Amino acid sequence: MVQSSIGNKKLALFFTQGVSLKTWHKKGYLSREVKIYKELSKRLGEVFFLTYGRNDHDFLDYLFNIEVIPNKWGLNSKVYSLLLPFLNWRLLKRIDVFKTNQMKGSWTAVLSKFLFRKPLVVRCGYEWARFIERKKPPVKLKLARVLERISYKYADKIILTSKSSKDYVMHNYKIEENKIEIVHNYIDTEKFRPLNGISTEEGRLCFVGRLDKQKNLFNLLKAIKNIPNIKLIIIGEGEQKEKLKRYAQDECLKIDFLGRIPNEKIPIELNKSDIFVFPSLYEGNPKALLEAMACGLPVIASNVEGIKELIYHKKNGYLCDTSADSIRQSILEVLGTQSLKKKMGYEARLFIEKNCCLKSLINREISILKDLFYGKVNGRL
Repeated sequence: MVQSSIGNKKLALFFTQGVSLKTWHKKGYLSREVKIYKELSKRLGEVFFLTYGRNDHDFLDYLFNIEVIPNKWGLNSKVYSLLLPFLNWRLLKRIDVFKTNQMKGSWTAVLSKFLFRKPLVVRCGYEWARFIERKKPPVKLKLARVLERISYKYADKIILTSKSSKDYVMHNYKIEENKIEIVHNYIDTEKFRPLNGISTEEGRLCFVGRLDKQKNLFNLLKAIKNIPNIKLIIIGEGEQKEKLKRYAQDECLKIDFLGRIPNEKIPIELNKSDIFVFPSLYEGNPKALLEAMACGLPVIASNVEGIKELIYHKKNGYLCDTSADSIRQSILEVLGTQSLKKKMGYEARLFIEKNCCLKSLINREISILKDLFYGKVNGRL
C-alpha cells in the first residue's frame, strides 16, 4: 500500500565529497540515482542536490523539479566541504531535513545540522572504515573511524543497506538499534528485468563491477580454466584490467572485456548470459548482483558479508567460497542442472521485486522522514 505524501517539506541531499552530477553521468548511473529523488520530490515539497560540480546546471534536463546547488566557485572539494554551509546559508536555513549520500563528506551535513538545527539522516551504502581497513592505511583508517563516530552520534536517523552494516555500527559505535533503518539499494525493476526477444547464450558467464582486488577476479579466471564450452563476459574498469587481460591471453581463456558500458545497456548483456558470477572477497550491498537477480539470472556469489544475507543457497542463488576450486565446482553444478538454474532465476527476480524495487524504497524513506517530522526519533539537537 502506498503511503501518503508528507506535504510541503524541503530535503537537501549532501553529495559525497568530490562527487558531481557529471561524476554520476560518467559512471553511468545518473538516471538511476536521480529517479529516487524525482519520486521523493513528488511526495515532499522540494528536493535540493548540494553537489561538488561547478557546471552541474548542465544536467537540469535530468532533474525534473529537483534544484541543484553546485560548487559555482570551483573550490577544491575538501575546502568546499567545509565552506558549503556558510556559502549556502540562506538556502540551508529554509531546509526541513538534511541527508547524506555516503559517509565520505558527511561532516558537511553534520556541521550544517549544528549551524541550522535541522534533523539529519545519515545514509551509507557501505561502511567507509571497513573498506579502508582492508587496505590498511592507518592514518586514513583512524580518521574515517572518527568521522563515522561523529556522524552516527549526531544523526537523527541512520540508513544502512545491510544487516552486517547495522551490526557493525551498533557494535563499534554503540548506536542504539532504534536509530538505524535497513534499506536495501534500489533496483530499477522496469529496466532490469527478463527481456523478451533476447536469447540466452548457453555457457555465457557474466561479471559486472570494478576490476580490483576486492572482486577476486583472478580466482574466477583460474576457476574457468579447462571448463569446456563457456565464455566469460567482464563489464567494468579498474586497476587490475591489464593484468587480467594478460592472464586471460596467456591461459587462452575465452573472455570478452567490454569495459564500462552505459547502465541502460547492462540489462541486455545480462539477459544474454546464462549465469552471473560474483566472487567478491567482501561487499556492502552490491548493486551489480542485485541487478543481475532482477533480470532473473541464476547467480553464483561468494558466501561473504554483504552477500550471504541476500542469497538463500540453492533457492534464489548459489553461494560458494572465494577459492578458485569452490567457484569452479559451483559453476559446474549450476551449468549442469537446468532445473536449479530456472528455479534460482525465478526466485531471484521475486526477491528483488519484494525487497529492492523503487516503490519499496520510497515508502521506507517516507516512513523514516515522517518519524523525524512527527517526533518519534529521540536525541535530536
